[in-house]
Amino acid sequence: MVDRRGLNSIMENQEKSELNRRYSQAIDPSTPLASLADLAGDPNKYIRIGVAENPSTPIPLLISLAQGKNIDVRAAATQNPNLPVDILITFANDQNANVRTGVAGNPSTPTDVLHVLYKDKDSFVRSAVAGNPATPSELLDVLAKDFDDRVRGSLARNPSASVKILKNLANDDYTYVRSQVAGNTSTPGDLLKVLAEDEDEYVRDSVAKNPSLSHETLSLIRQVDDDVEVASNPATPLDQLKGLANSDFQDVRAAVAKNEATPRDLLVTLAEDESEHVRVAVAENPMASLDLLAILAEDESEYVRGAVAENPSTPQDLLKILLEDHDDYVRIRAEET
Repeated sequence: MVDRRGLNSIMENQEKSELNRRYSQAIDPSTPLASLADLAGDPNKYIRIGVAENPSTPIPLLISLAQGKNIDVRAAATQNPNLPVDILITFANDQNANVRTGVAGNPSTPTDVLHVLYKDKDSFVRSAVAGNPATPSELLDVLAKDFDDRVRGSLARNPSASVKILKNLANDDYTYVRSQVAGNTSTPGDLLKVLAEDEDEYVRDSVAKNPSLSHETLSLIRQVDDDVEVASNPATPLDQLKGLANSDFQDVRAAVAKNEATPRDLLVTLAEDESEHVRVAVAENPMASLDLLAILAEDESEYVRGAVAENPSTPQDLLKILLEDHDDYVRIRAEET
């Protein structure tokens, strides 16, 4: 008797293997032109997308793919720097935002077209303009003030962004934006050093991965990580915990706040921390007093109140109050406790 499930599994694996082979050919710049022409007619759109993105794809074939019916393939073709300018200009007015996004991010797109696309209603289109290294500086200055953090994030990782823009975005309220500045190879060393002291670990990690990072800045990041480890250790001496509770870095203070060996009077101090992240850590600590949990149950942050709801030490009468919280996030956590 034939094992159909095993046979189907083998066939599926073979199909995947064949698909991967064709895709590898489609994106390989050394693939013969005749083979690219064959792959451009592949029934699988991802193979055609690979051909559309290939820098070696002949221009007539690239134009054909750009004018095809599949939106994803057209969008991929508009990202190819080899697509003729007149075609790019045509697609700048395409009804589909993905196609306009491809044009907006293409370094071959004319400046006058970018002057139109940077005002596009779709944030993905504006993000592509913001991340385009060919975008004029005057447009980047405007996009640096865009209300959408996705746009500012794209600009923050643009190697053509000016130092002035990078410095402004390094102070952005959104962690994502600051992390993009931190990872930008054009970010100057003195600014990377500032970001290495950012309160958010995600930003500091981005600095650590920046190939332009100096040894001095990397040492600073490692010191913060070491402090977090010490602050999390229940065996850390009280005097040292008190010192770490005054750290400039919220991750270090949060580690102290979450440590079950942290004395209650120190938890009371940390419960008033300006950082929501730190107050959440206090609310999660099972050693927090009932009085302190009651205070945190009225915190302005739903995440702090939600942490109180999930704390195993929270009494039933306080849980009943949280079950009637005005925020869904808090009520759900109280219900699941």
